[in-house]
Amino acid sequence: MLEETWRTSPSAVALADARRSLDRAELSSRVRQLAAEIGAAGVRPGDIVAVYVERSVELVLAQLAVLFAGAAHVAIDPDDPLSRLEYILDDCAPALVVCSRSLLDRVPKQHEVYVIDDAERTAASGHDGPAVDIKGSDGAYLIYTSGTTGAPKASLITHAGLSSRLRWLQDFCPMSESDVVLYKTACGFDVSVAELYWALTAGGKLFCARPGVQRDTDYLAEVLVEQGVTILHYVPSLLDLFLASRPADERYDSVRYLLAGGEALSPELVKRWQERSTGEVINMYGPSECSVYTTAWKCPHPLGERRVLIGEAVAETGLWVLDADGNRVEALDQPGELYVSGVGLARGYLGREELTNARFHSLADLNPQLPPVRVYRTGDVVAWAEPGLLEYRGRADRQLKVRGYRIEPEEIEAAVRAVPGVAQSAVAARRGDDAVELLLFIVPQRGGPEIETADLLASVREAVHDRLPPYMQPRRVVVVDGLPLSPNGKLDEGALLALAPEAEAGQPVTADEPTSLERAWSTLLNTPATADSDFFLAGGDSFLAVRLMKEISAEAGQRVPIRLLFTNPVLADFRRELERYLAGTASGS
Repeated sequence: MLEETWRTSPSAVALADARRSLDRAELSSRVRQLAAEIGAAGVRPGDIVAVYVERSVELVLAQLAVLFAGAAHVAIDPDDPLSRLEYILDDCAPALVVCSRSLLDRVPKQHEVYVIDDAERTAASGHDGPAVDIKGSDGAYLIYTSGTTGAPKASLITHAGLSSRLRWLQDFCPMSESDVVLYKTACGFDVSVAELYWALTAGGKLFCARPGVQRDTDYLAEVLVEQGVTILHYVPSLLDLFLASRPADERYDSVRYLLAGGEALSPELVKRWQERSTGEVINMYGPSECSVYTTAWKCPHPLGERRVLIGEAVAETGLWVLDADGNRVEALDQPGELYVSGVGLARGYLGREELTNARFHSLADLNPQLPPVRVYRTGDVVAWAEPGLLEYRGRADRQLKVRGYRIEPEEIEAAVRAVPGVAQSAVAARRGDDAVELLLFIVPQRGGPEIETADLLASVREAVHDRLPPYMQPRRVVVVDGLPLSPNGKLDEGALLALAPEAEAGQPVTADEPTSLERAWSTLLNTPATADSDFFLAGGDSFLAVRLMKEISAEAGQRVPIRLLFTNPVLADFRRELERYLAGTASGS
């Protein structure tokens, strides 16, 4: 698919970042040359290659070159803590790690490394690239998701599954050479795979946003205009953040398709986007084990009083809604658990045969009346809203979705229980209209060495920061005497959440006469505002950042860009830069 596109209009721009762009002929040449160098470094068809590169043209080159070398790539987010990088590399045992020079010191020494410094080195290599026979059943990429056992697990997706999704995308939302796709999703979330390959196989231009911009709504708004972005993927909670932080009269009519997925999409959020754009909103659904997308629904414009559905099956995909006894649920509005079949299913979990067998089944094993079709058990509860159209109803287990990432609370709880002084831990989610707030509850150990609550909280926050990626880090940590249980002995999450406001009330502000900035900072974070307090390490997130900047802008009487906080998250630094910014705008500089 890539080769066919590259042969068409070879001078058309295919890929760009803020530094440079490549046309299709240049992209083809550099990918083949880099694939040859990877092969010369020992990579063979069927291998796994880790890609540890900041978002850029080089990140795209690296992932494509791995495919052209006949291997499967696993992209690792540079924002993840070092412990997670080490775990993934140990777990998938890559034949090679392709990394940026700036990240080289983070890669453990026992792994073979190829440093992708710049395009000039690759272009000067003179290699023509290997001739590799790739089959549909071969692995294309791995994606790691949270695990109930306390460790992430990797789904291995095939070329057949990925190419099927890309062909369906192009039929469902036709892309042309004039379209521009913004490549902004973190590589730990499989939507990034759709962003990457759809544009490059359908002939559009792929523009790489700078690293770590998901929260920088000022930058994203500028890029939409400057690059003429026409196709945009957004997790609902981040779309909510984007719209909440932008001027109410700002419009996005250049965007033809807004693809929302990874979390439940509310009617209110669809309407808010439709008020600012004529573009089509498409609600997407799909577990990572099913090649990015499983269902899709084009939202009517205007939405009116319609519910938001997850829609119909994508091409070459079967949807099976079963009750607790394994019987098909075909009546409208009757809930059941969703099972998925088709070419998009992963080969399984890498090195986890027992877990693979627990999630991938034959329908006939569940119910002899059903055909012997291989399915993936999603754990999602759905209902037929209309013939052929599904509505999402929630989860059959504790799994959560935060900013599109799938989270098993057990993984967070396991990391926290390893902290000395913690007897029990539990994670619960407080759900808003378009966001999920993670709360962590801990029960201190009794009878052993006494640990001050402040010291215990500091140790827990340090462990969470060191062991878990940012999207899995709970914003609040609450100390409780015990975990409430339901009559059947399970965790009572409703009763647990009820403990949070009382446990967190009344945190003092350390300053004798706090400024309005310190008061807002302290109130939002429920923690003392000190000069060296880091907004995000203290539990802040994108949504709290928007609220803080709204308060600051209201007091200043002018809009203050949110990037000021992202680039200066420490209170003392932020105060200094805020004063400079306000002084500069007052003087007209």
